[in-house]
Amino acid sequence: MTSRPAMIKTTFLKYTVLALGICLALPSVAAPLDTGGLRLDKVVLVMRHGIRPATDTAALQSWSAKPWPAFDVADGQLTEHGREAIVLLGQWQRGLLDSLGLFKA
Repeated sequence: MTSRPAMIKTTFLKYTVLALGICLALPSVAAPLDTGGLRLDKVVLVMRHGIRPATDTAALQSWSAKPWPAFDVADGQLTEHGREAIVLLGQWQRGLLDSLGLFKA
């Protein structure tokens, strides 16, 4: 019998793959928009956070039976991996807006 956490993880993974597939397919079927002379002024992305360590590792360690992971940056600061992920997200977003005719180089 499959455990509940394993079932939740499997379900989450399935929906994540489905959502990613939809996101990747949408730009291929979207035609460039007729902007009617309008110009994109700015893009605002609202995100929870990038890849960071906890904001208070010492406090979390007191609640954990296992050692808390160590990071090469201070608590709450963006890791190098997180920075790279944000750069990739920005490049993808730029490509999407450009493919829709909203962001001219």
